[in-house]
Amino acid sequence: MNHQKTSPVFTHGIRPFLAAAAAAFVLAGCPNPAKPDNPSNPTKTTPGLTPRAREILQDVRSRPLKSLIHRADPAARAVIDSPSSSSSKKANILLYITGGPIVNPGILTLEAISAQIAEDPNYARVIVKQEQMIRGQAGAVKPWPLDRVITAEEAEEINLYSAAIVYAVGEKFQQMGHQVSIFSHSFGSFVVPEMLLLYGDTPFKRILITAGRLDTPEALVQNFFAGKSAGYDLDTDNIASKLSLGTSTRREDTDSQIAESEREFAASGGFCGTESGKENLWAAEICIDGRVDENKKTQHINSEWSTFRLIADAEAPRYTTLLQNKLSKVIYYFGGKDTRTGSLTAEEINALAGKSIGSGSIKSLKPDGSRPVTRNIKPKGETVARDVTRTVHTINHVSGRPAVRYSLEDGHELPILFEDTRNDIIESFRRP
Repeated sequence: MNHQKTSPVFTHGIRPFLAAAAAAFVLAGCPNPAKPDNPSNPTKTTPGLTPRAREILQDVRSRPLKSLIHRADPAARAVIDSPSSSSSKKANILLYITGGPIVNPGILTLEAISAQIAEDPNYARVIVKQEQMIRGQAGAVKPWPLDRVITAEEAEEINLYSAAIVYAVGEKFQQMGHQVSIFSHSFGSFVVPEMLLLYGDTPFKRILITAGRLDTPEALVQNFFAGKSAGYDLDTDNIASKLSLGTSTRREDTDSQIAESEREFAASGGFCGTESGKENLWAAEICIDGRVDENKKTQHINSEWSTFRLIADAEAPRYTTLLQNKLSKVIYYFGGKDTRTGSLTAEEINALAGKSIGSGSIKSLKPDGSRPVTRNIKPKGETVARDVTRTVHTINHVSGRPAVRYSLEDGHELPILFEDTRNDIIESFRRP
């Protein structure tokens, strides 16, 4: 999830280059905006398995498995195409719950997420759809709104559907006799806790949650609901934990971004010029005949605001309290320097681990163990891959609680920090 004040869109993970493209994901937006509902979305403290949540799960269960999956690698496709539970060959299915929120998945491919869940003979990869992706498809039965910003109630319903989809997909594979684990990232790491809270973890062997948050500050939730950006700055300990709230509206931010691009690419036609379009992937969606189309711009603004509201709803619950008894299958990964979701507080980590590890800042934590992890990657901003070593700290779990793994590096760059994730995925399928 991207809470950076300078970013036009939220892009929970997938890799930095997808962050640049994410603006194109949410342009299925809304012309002729109605005035959004004014009351802020209150922080949810006691969501539960309501009759509506049960109804949504039953609806999702009735859908064909293929309709709930965005991409699957060859091994997973073979399982999906031959669903007989009598099959002698059982697979280890790994569900990837993507960041975003993404409306039009576009370039969301297996190759794009390979740094997070690379191809491996130990498991078969599946990218699970979220409900806003389904509604963003042409001809959707319940389409992504085209004339307004979504309401608080719609945001809640969409996220409830996304949580039900994750559970139902896991359930369908389990009923076919396969083992299923989850790897979530960024926005997906808010969808998965909602699923755990509502439906539990029965279909899954292991659940890896990366770059999420347990207790998002309420001020950030309120800002997002109001269509204003927010982010985290590095504090005096050089750890991302200082909340910074934007004050400008989505239209003001968009106008500012267009003006900045006009200046930067003046020599090549400005914001709507051919060359600038390559740098601003959303420009192609709002430019007609070399000029900004105001109707298309309105679509962009309202679609962004709608995704802000999805985030606000997903981050509203107080998970330190709500997930107390639903974490036994979880391994939780985070980074200290995370300007998108903010770094977990020591209190959040204590709630995860089920024991007192420290208080105050991340640096006050006393991990049970740590070790260097080296991985050959291409660091952000560099052109050549090289060996990068980071220290991974581990807070070992107590019974019924997750293990916690973290580094003091960028939390949304977890794939380059934790080779452990691959080992944890493989280990999850080896357990009885």
